[in-house]
Amino acid sequence: MRKLFTGCLLAVSLSIVSLAHAGDRNIVVTLSGVGSPIDVTTLPLFERLPDGVQANILSANVCFEVPMFNLTTNRLIGRGIDCLGNFDFTDELIPELTLTDTVIFQFHSGTIVATSEVTIQQNLTGDPNVTHLTGAFPSEENIDFTSGRFRRSDGGTVRLSGGVDMSDFIATGGPLVFNCIFVIDLN
Repeated sequence: MRKLFTGCLLAVSLSIVSLAHAGDRNIVVTLSGVGSPIDVTTLPLFERLPDGVQANILSANVCFEVPMFNLTTNRLIGRGIDCLGNFDFTDELIPELTLTDTVIFQFHSGTIVATSEVTIQQNLTGDPNVTHLTGAFPSEENIDFTSGRFRRSDGGTVRLSGGVDMSDFIATGGPLVFNCIFVIDLN
């Protein structure tokens, strides 16, 4: 009888955990650390992406792989791949630009891909290790692809607020240091 009760309790617990994951609609993550250049086209995931997302990645100037953490617990929960392209300097005298950002959030249990138009502006105050501030506030849905535990999602938005150290990237094309928060709202 005790084994039957333990088995039922375990089954109920697993069902609750499964429902909690299925109900995740608002996720906040941080991409934090040194971004290592990566060729996304060599990943098995690339072939599963929609044609438009593949085109964004192929037109990107550079993609970086960055550790992804849960913002509140600081626990490593996967990796982010940030592909930056279509750089457009707004004015040569003002150190700011816009670009297209396709970001792949690879959680241990699924993937979310979103594309945004991002503004990058020189950091004039604060942390000397953050040379530029970044932001993307989509006015419409920008989630392009979901899989795994997120596969039943029907679009949504990803918003970005953060900072990066672009000093090596600007000087030598070297790595980018990320400290970016993403708010993922799934439909």
